[in-house]
Parts: sequence; structure tokens; C-alpha cells
Amino acid sequence: MNNQILALKSKHETDKIIFEQKIQNLQSKLRERDESEANFTSKENLVDKTTKDSGEQFSNPAALLKPRLNRWKANNLEKKALMDLYTRNVAIIKDAF
Repeated sequence: MNNQILALKSKHETDKIIFEQKIQNLQSKLRERDESEANFTSKENLVDKTTKDSGEQFSNPAALLKPRLNRWKANNLEKKALMDLYTRNVAIIKDAF
């Protein structure tokens, strides 16, 4: 029984280390992506990067991803409205003929 508990604890620690490495890798990719976006977009359209400008690490990825998610949601809602309008117009034209 103790061997099983030790094995589970060991597996947990290994999984935890792997998870932390993956998170760090994703955070570095996000930083690189944000830097590349900064080269192509104006400063008004960028996500608030005060934590990056002050030299701090990205300690809260959710705070960084939330504005990006909200932007995607807004874009998707606009696209859905356009698609609905398009399908409505197609139906009207179809009924006319």
C-alpha cells in the first residue's frame, strides 16, 4: 500500500513538473507572438502589456488571454450577423424566382 502511495506521489510530481514546463513554454510563445503583433499593429490595438513593460513575468495568463478572447467573440458575432443577413437575402432571392 505504501509503495502505491509513493508511486502515485512520484507520478504526481513528475506530471506537475511536465505541466509547469508546458505552461512556461506556452507563456514564452505568447510573449513572442505579442512581440510580433506589436510590429504589425498600432499601439491602440494592442493588449495592455503593462506587466511586460515593467519587466515582470506574465504571472496571470488568464488576464492576458481574456481581452483576446473578447475580441474573438466580438469578431465572431459580427461574422454570424453577416452570415445571417446573407442567408436571409439568399432566401428572399430564391423565393422571388
